[in-house]
Amino acid sequence: DYVVVDRGETVRDLLRIADEKRVDVLICELSMAGDVHGAIAEIRERHPQTLVIIYTGSPSTELAVRALNAGAKGFVLKGSPIDELADALE
Repeated sequence: DYVVVDRGETVRDLLRIADEKRVDVLICELSMAGDVHGAIAEIRERHPQTLVIIYTGSPSTELAVRALNAGAKGFVLKGSPIDELADALE
């Protein structure tokens, strides 16, 4: 049901994908190089139709709250059942 159109490793990649691909959903990791929270806010401002889902290995409540406050629409921990990621995408 989903098509992966690109992949990145840094915040710069995340912004490029949002600008060039105009995707419906971006899945990002909080440990990406760069200011992930700032990038989420910028993506939401420039592309309000693009939803950002955090899929991370970091169980930090503080980072989760910051990501959600920046505009992320979902937060899923790696290691959770894959159904949780599918639910977040829906």
